[in-house]
Amino acid sequence: MHCTSSRRMRGKRYGKPCKVLHLDARNEVAHAFSDHSRVKRVFGQTHPVDLEEGLKRMAEWVRNSPKLGPVTFPNIEVRKMLPASWST
Repeated sequence: MHCTSSRRMRGKRYGKPCKVLHLDARNEVAHAFSDHSRVKRVFGQTHPVDLEEGLKRMAEWVRNSPKLGPVTFPNIEVRKMLPASWST
């Protein structure tokens, strides 16, 4: 089991130990690129936030958000190549 520094920071923020469950690789896009120009047009220029501060803010948001149940998708049309972890 390998815990990266970001995983350790998340665990520290949520008060949970770093546990990693490695699943088989999914057949998905390996690399993707994004353009943030629309976000900048809508929200304006944002200031950088370091990882630890961002994790702190996210943890606070999660703690203060209503607890939601799991989302299920009972009518998935195409099950071919569906990862085993999605079938539960």
